[in-house]
Amino acid sequence: MAGLNVINYYAPSIFRSAGFTSVNSMLFLTGLFGLVKLVAAAAFMAIFVRIKGNRFWLNLGSAVCATSMFVLALCIWSTGTSSAEGRGNLSVQGVVSVLCVYIFSFFFGVSLGPISWNVCGEIFPSRLSAKCCTITTFTQWLFQIVIASVTPRLIASIGWGTYVVYGTCCTVSLGWCWAAVPETRGVALGREMDQLFEKQEEMVPSDTSEVYQVEEEAMVEVNETSPLMFSDQRRRRRSSVALIV
Repeated sequence: MAGLNVINYYAPSIFRSAGFTSVNSMLFLTGLFGLVKLVAAAAFMAIFVRIKGNRFWLNLGSAVCATSMFVLALCIWSTGTSSAEGRGNLSVQGVVSVLCVYIFSFFFGVSLGPISWNVCGEIFPSRLSAKCCTITTFTQWLFQIVIASVTPRLIASIGWGTYVVYGTCCTVSLGWCWAAVPETRGVALGREMDQLFEKQEEMVPSDTSEVYQVEEEAMVEVNETSPLMFSDQRRRRRSSVALIV
């Protein structure tokens, strides 16, 4: 819901709204947008992931993405007003709009894009991790379908207000990451992650030897109180009575 898929799917329309009406310019700017995403992914793997924690990049990325979306909405609104007044198609606002798209895509590529997957794979308890990650992946693809279906209608109906909607989503993401997402970098999975979230007082044993010991003790308790144990005892008593007789 941050808005990257909107730019992925409708980048030529965004650039046309910014005043770049020629086909060659729209295709060139769209290709440059893909290059910016590639540079962001490489920079994240080589540099950004090592210098700060997950929480820092989530907060910074949400803030920059929200600001970029709001400025993009303002510039497209201003560009449309200028075009209606007959002051030409290409303007400073159009250039700023393109820069906002590139800034948004770069900071999304080093923050919300990759780190969200890392956090989703780390925060859930080990016994629920597979199911929870399945739900998060399903939700992510579901909202991609929703965004791809809704965005054309939003652009046709409210125009520049579409980017205000996604900027608001980024603002909500900033508030959520700031208030509810702890730093998970360097925290071991299992007990330490559970203690970080303070979800429960009694932790699940992370050592396999402790798990096996608990299982063996449970099996011993079951065997001692099982009906088979009582039947063996009754057989021994009958045999002892027969010997006495």
